[in-house]
Amino acid sequence: MTGVDTWISDMHLNLTDALSPITLRDHQVAACEALSQHFGDRCKRAGVVVMPTGGGKTAVATRWLLEHHVRKGGRVLWLAHRRSLLRQALRTFHWLGNAAHPKERLGLIAISSEDCSWSMVAREHDIVFASMQSAVRANNMDFIETFLHDSRRGVFVVVDEAHHSPAPGYARLLRRLKKSRRCKLLGLTATPVRGDEADQRALALLFDESIVYQVNRQRLIDANVLAVPSFETIKTRIELERQLTPEDLKYLVQFGEFGPAFLARLAKNAPRNKLIVQQYLKNKDRYGPTIVFAADAAHCVTLAEEFKRAGVDADYVTYARKDAQAVISRYQEQKKPDVLVNVEMLTEGFDAPHTRTVFIARPTRSEVLLTQMVGRALRGTKANGNEIAYLVTFLDTWSQFNVLDPEYVLGDGQDRDDSPREHGPTTSVSIPIDLVREAYRLISIAYTAHLEGVFQCLPHGWFIWWDTFEDDHQQRTVMVFENQREGFEAMLAELGDPANIPENVSEDYARDLIRRYFTDVPDPLPRWADIKTLLDAKRKGCEIHRYTFDEKRRFNPKVLAKQVFEQQMSPQAIQQFLQETWQQVPSCGYVYRDNFHAFLEDVTREITLLITPPPPAVEPEVEQLVPTRTPRSWGGKEPGYDLAAIRDAVLAVKQNFPNGTPTLGDVRWMDRCSKRYFGFCRSSDNSIRINPALNSPDVPRFVLEFLMHHELLHAAMPYAGHNPEFRDRERLFMPSPEAMSEALRRGIKAANTTGAWRARADGFLDTFQKRWIIGKPGTTMLI
Repeated sequence: MTGVDTWISDMHLNLTDALSPITLRDHQVAACEALSQHFGDRCKRAGVVVMPTGGGKTAVATRWLLEHHVRKGGRVLWLAHRRSLLRQALRTFHWLGNAAHPKERLGLIAISSEDCSWSMVAREHDIVFASMQSAVRANNMDFIETFLHDSRRGVFVVVDEAHHSPAPGYARLLRRLKKSRRCKLLGLTATPVRGDEADQRALALLFDESIVYQVNRQRLIDANVLAVPSFETIKTRIELERQLTPEDLKYLVQFGEFGPAFLARLAKNAPRNKLIVQQYLKNKDRYGPTIVFAADAAHCVTLAEEFKRAGVDADYVTYARKDAQAVISRYQEQKKPDVLVNVEMLTEGFDAPHTRTVFIARPTRSEVLLTQMVGRALRGTKANGNEIAYLVTFLDTWSQFNVLDPEYVLGDGQDRDDSPREHGPTTSVSIPIDLVREAYRLISIAYTAHLEGVFQCLPHGWFIWWDTFEDDHQQRTVMVFENQREGFEAMLAELGDPANIPENVSEDYARDLIRRYFTDVPDPLPRWADIKTLLDAKRKGCEIHRYTFDEKRRFNPKVLAKQVFEQQMSPQAIQQFLQETWQQVPSCGYVYRDNFHAFLEDVTREITLLITPPPPAVEPEVEQLVPTRTPRSWGGKEPGYDLAAIRDAVLAVKQNFPNGTPTLGDVRWMDRCSKRYFGFCRSSDNSIRINPALNSPDVPRFVLEFLMHHELLHAAMPYAGHNPEFRDRERLFMPSPEAMSEALRRGIKAANTTGAWRARADGFLDTFQKRWIIGKPGTTMLI
């Protein structure tokens, strides 16, 4: 798979019929089936897939699109608001590309300010990965319309992290795309519910209020796809609330988040940084690879320096750091450094399954942000991650505000955002890093730090039962942490008779039970919704079973497979071993719905992976997009393009210059090929020069007419430069009838929209410049 350091933003893959490098998990197979039913059988045109962070949304969408859409000639427009998400998606399509076989080739291109431009998108590009920022620019809409026009088998528009789509610019673009009969809209998100009701309604309308598939976090924890969370709250003696100014409070009320001024003061808090490092050092072996979320860029730098000063292999990444991608790549591929500090940079589009611990060293009231942060460590053993994920929160002294901790987000397996907005406006100020380091060094010398309290919350086990809702029989679970065990036992013993439980357990009643039975319990307390769910099940007479985390290990398929492999058991011995496990651990049968065959299949799959590991990802051949031949020169009897005739043809189309012909000098080819200009209009005499590298039968006539039109506009608008008025007039370009006929003979058509021919011509020129070394036709060399 193409790594970060070998990033290629424009590639073609030669496809083969090799086996897929991954095996989809049960929930991913179910998601693919749901996609086929929704967009195929039911002919829906929009919908959202909801899957927790770590559930494999990108892999599901990629596999399904390649097999059910791209293989049949369809195209994909993958939109995301961050470049890191585009890179992740492109690498996934590269990795799984053979799923589109027997299609022979697959074209991938990434569009962003740091990658390719929209004008470089060609017909051979099957999947376009575009930043939302580039897609919403009005000047690029012509290219998007052209992309749709060329997509005879339709386009799937995928919106990654779809909860961002109600933003005004994004929503306008998506509504416009939905109007095209060739477009279908697929959203991917872990956090579909927004706190702002208007945004929530807008999100629902954009995707036709259709959830294609949804799976909650608890189900994936049960299946070992996600790790079991272990929460730790580190209470400090630092009273940050005293630092809140009226401006901070206003910002907090308006945006539901802490403002940049407050976070900057937090970054200077040397004692707090020392507490964070001390906590890591005391538990280094248990924590393992750790990601730290800091308050802002300055805090990121100073905290990383504090780790290094303590002898920890640590580094940091911020958007301002030029080599950030290289640092991220080293962490992902080499699993170094041990501690990586960042500022929200690793919340989306980042995957490092070996991460075992997340430190949340910044306060937040946004559940969306918190969910994304803790998700970095939640990859389970089936996803090459960990059995337990340590989620460590540094909680300062607060009385007015309920600062969220990870348990609050993960407690019921749902993702919500109660804050009015995810992010407020930010102001970027460039501060020399060396100055930050020196200032921090000076203020940190005189400070010592002490912990006020450390509360560790280890998972103990689960309550599990089956419940019936209409015609659906569902497995339900409630996670119990070690500190909560005695309280649950006492509560259920006293409420042993279902007749003692109210028919409708209200929030007030559930909270009263928490106060009674968990009064001396440290954080986290049970959620009132879990109390209600458990008591409702008990009142209905459901058989509630308990099993512990240690008990779950006894029937973990991966653990059992390792025992079988190490002891080299015979098939008969394996069958007997698993039968004994099934009989000795009652929880195994309950979790597997009394289906021994399903349990056997899971263990057998893990044994197979140990005996014959999956084949490495097939590396399809990557080749540069180059033409099959150099641009030809005209034959001996062919005069080539007559620039005067080209000029007259452009001026003859009244739409191009409705106010009459501009004052012009002479028009001719340059004496030599230029590597800098395709053409120019000299302001001193309005003479026009065109690069002779374009005087080739391989260059369509309409391209030269567009170039001439561009230079004629400069003659007509000598002081406009490339201002918006110039660009608006440029989009009105229409080729002559002769040029359109010639284009049709070449198989070139344009969408029936304003700007379509401009997009075609601009795209050709950009691609020409990219593919060929500029020189005299017939003598140029391939790049």
